[in-house]
Amino acid sequence: MRRARFAVVAMIAATAASVLIVAGCSSSKKAATTTTGASTTSTTAKSSTSTAAGSTTTAAGVPMCLTKDLAITNEDSQGAAGTISVVFKLTNTSGRSCELNGYPGIAAQFQDGKEAPTTAERGGTKVPSAWPGPSRVVIDNGKSGYFFMAYSDVPTGDGACAQFPRTAVTPPNNKDSASVAFGINPCTVNGTYIVNVSAVSGSKH
Repeated sequence: MRRARFAVVAMIAATAASVLIVAGCSSSKKAATTTTGASTTSTTAKSSTSTAAGSTTTAAGVPMCLTKDLAITNEDSQGAAGTISVVFKLTNTSGRSCELNGYPGIAAQFQDGKEAPTTAERGGTKVPSAWPGPSRVVIDNGKSGYFFMAYSDVPTGDGACAQFPRTAVTPPNNKDSASVAFGINPCTVNGTYIVNVSAVSGSKH
């Protein structure tokens, strides 16, 4: 009888131990899963922050040239057959490389800084074919980019021409303009002074 009772007690103890072991294993696996999940979430959040920070620069990681980064001057002015043309030079003075991509804005400007209504037409027959369309132009510190501008100084129809002492130049993708001490005398079409411009290029053509 005593042997039978001992056997029953031993069986109960063994069963209880098995239950504890299984419960312990289950708890351990659950804890491991929670830790792994926390690690994954942390990694994802870090990656997302890095991507957002990178979006503040251009695709190649080069900042855009701002108007304040550039010294803008004129050179190579010519006139023939009723068309005046000039090359503008944009020199990077920022202390690091920057990028321009696209067409500049142009406005005829009075001496007091006010701008006359001006339309800068992109390309057109007055812009030589040697001047390419928009492309990414990286300008190292101290180096320059260029663009070509031309306009007619002969009135047509009801149009009128006027002499302006300065030219306001707005680099591509900027809002602020720079006042250049270069006089222009474009003519109007429907009350607006018309000039033609090329995209910014890395060289003079």
